[in-house]
Amino acid sequence: MNLAPDEQAFGDNAIMSIGPSSSSNPSDASSDEPVPDQATPHSERQSPSDDTDGSKGQEEHNGDAFDPDALKPSSEGPEIPLVTLRSAGTVEQRLHDVIAFVSEKMAERGSASEAEEHAAQLVAAELKAMGLTPQQQNFLGLTSAYAPYILATGLALLSLFLFWHLRDAHAMALAALLLLGVVIAALFYELTLRDNPLRWWLSAEYSQNVFVHFPSVSSMSGEQAAALSKRHAPILITTHLDTHRTPWFFSTPTGLRFFRLMLPLGLISLVALWVLYLVGFVTSLEALRWIALVPGAFVLLIFALLIQAARSPFSPGANDNASGIAAGLELAAQLAQSPLQHHEVHLVFTGGGEAGGSGADAFIREHLHAREHLHAREHVHAGATRPIHLVINRIAGPGTQPTVLQSETLLQLAASATGLLQLAQQVQAAHPEFQAQMRRVSATYSELSLGARHGLRPLAFTALPASNAADDASVPHWHQPSDTVANCDIDVAARTTALIWGVLQAIDLTDAADVVGMDLAKPAPEVR
Repeated sequence: MNLAPDEQAFGDNAIMSIGPSSSSNPSDASSDEPVPDQATPHSERQSPSDDTDGSKGQEEHNGDAFDPDALKPSSEGPEIPLVTLRSAGTVEQRLHDVIAFVSEKMAERGSASEAEEHAAQLVAAELKAMGLTPQQQNFLGLTSAYAPYILATGLALLSLFLFWHLRDAHAMALAALLLLGVVIAALFYELTLRDNPLRWWLSAEYSQNVFVHFPSVSSMSGEQAAALSKRHAPILITTHLDTHRTPWFFSTPTGLRFFRLMLPLGLISLVALWVLYLVGFVTSLEALRWIALVPGAFVLLIFALLIQAARSPFSPGANDNASGIAAGLELAAQLAQSPLQHHEVHLVFTGGGEAGGSGADAFIREHLHAREHLHAREHVHAGATRPIHLVINRIAGPGTQPTVLQSETLLQLAASATGLLQLAQQVQAAHPEFQAQMRRVSATYSELSLGARHGLRPLAFTALPASNAADDASVPHWHQPSDTVANCDIDVAARTTALIWGVLQAIDLTDAADVVGMDLAKPAPEVR
């Protein structure tokens, strides 16, 4: 496919073309359309203890439309402006205003918190001001990314205590062996963002996704055109609403390097303890108890670091991820004005992004799996393709450049789709003014990993310093109290938003088979 510079798709005005739709007048939100059912406030949602598996909550709350009268916080909090924040004339000013409001008025928006709900209400108000009909999906999710790891290391320390038990040492060694074996297996699932016993034993709270659907132009142009549009993959765009805490080890580059070193040492220590328990069960050697204290000390240190992290304040989250929220609203306005010709788009502002990506996981399971998009053989026979998943995450860091992630690695590698990377490269070549780069990162995860695990075609957009080490995902002020709008580079956010729009246009101009390239022959992985 030829992707020579094209004024419509990649013109010099690409950044300025990312703007409000013609229906972005706030008065449009009070049209004569029927008033939908009221969204369920955070304070009135069903307690997880009343519904262990959350199935009842899913049935009651998924897909509810937002009521304009319900856009005020359900409890004491910032007043949600009923006049759009996005009334400024430039992309940069609109991005700045959204980032500033979210990070200053909703600073402590932890996963499944009321502040996160307030951010969701703000997004819904902005979408309604564009003349759109946002919907919500409630789901049960963890309130802390650190909770499963605190539980795992705590249980590992308990296993060490059992191993040291002097009475019936043989039986206690077996108990320690079995307990730690379960912990290690559960940790593997947690590090690959899968459901596991660690999550089952932790309390959960309701969080929410806010989403809006943009049908393709062809799907609205008659039966024949609609049938042809089904040959093109739907596009899912996600960006998370919540923010992270501010652990000690994120406060300095040295602290972050230390913590990244401790993570693999901690996993090695757990495996070493399990081997010692096994040998102890077989031989009952008393010396093994003393040897076990060495890896146990590493586990204890990690346990202490995790406790400190879980008790630290929340970051204001201007870059991570109010910048993603602002970019998502900018794309919504553009899609409202100029929907894609061939691809329907689901734009989702997700809750729980900092706690295992639970919001993205819930949306994919509920809205994409149900439509049977992930059965590769059926797609080949029907001429369709699996969904494309674009991720927007912290795009306004100071001293950064717009970045397309080739892959990210926490425990397993999650790679962007080859065909999408090729399209992104062509967009970058056509627009050197974006100053974009491509990078691989490790020791981190984003919703890219969720999309890859579910068998979608992922591509992630972020902003990283050009001078970073090849696999370093850190940016200045990341997960720190100083992640404020004053420390954001709004120009980088605007260029990244324009890059994303350029990639969307490129996907729409490309045949479905070209987008996924050779990946089409690969079967969709099983989702567990």
